[in-house]
Amino acid sequence: LVFLLVSLFLEMNDYIEEEGADGEWVDVRHSSDEEQQEISRKLNSMPVEERKAKAAAVSTSRVLTQEDFQKIRMAQMRKELDAAPGKSQKRKYIEIDSDEEPRGELLSLRDIERLHKKPKSDKETRLATAMAGKTDRKEFVRKKTKMNPFSSSTNKEKKKQKNFMMMRYSQNVRSKTKRSFREKQLALRDALLKKRKRMK
Repeated sequence: LVFLLVSLFLEMNDYIEEEGADGEWVDVRHSSDEEQQEISRKLNSMPVEERKAKAAAVSTSRVLTQEDFQKIRMAQMRKELDAAPGKSQKRKYIEIDSDEEPRGELLSLRDIERLHKKPKSDKETRLATAMAGKTDRKEFVRKKTKMNPFSSSTNKEKKKQKNFMMMRYSQNVRSKTKRSFREKQLALRDALLKKRKRMK
């Protein structure tokens, strides 16, 4: 699109230069808004295939100057600014029809609140939508399987769940930090092997 705009703009400049070569007066408009409107009108009237062909022809045959690159940059920046949503556009507007019913002496709650944005959902509705999304995932969650489902928890499991501040000064916790990398590596390997045996 930017190349199309630039190509049409360059063609218009060529046309003005050709008209001025005859010695006749040419009306040159300095307002960039009018030029852009004229360019956009021309673009809209052209079919898409013709636009692409013109853009390709201009991009291959013409050497772009610094001014042309500046125009391209400005057009891209303008396009980005138009596309970026502001804070006010994050939530959809709710149309309020003021002429639905004639106003009496009593005002409705809607008139008092004057909602112009979508109201924020409360905690219950947010939780309900979150839980609705989680229902599909249950089949992929891996469940902890015990050898005997009726057995109680082991001392190892209890130790894992115990509050750290209670275990902080125990010998096991203090000696863990002093283990070398190799010792940690071996401990991890042994734990994984043991786990694999248990799964079979």
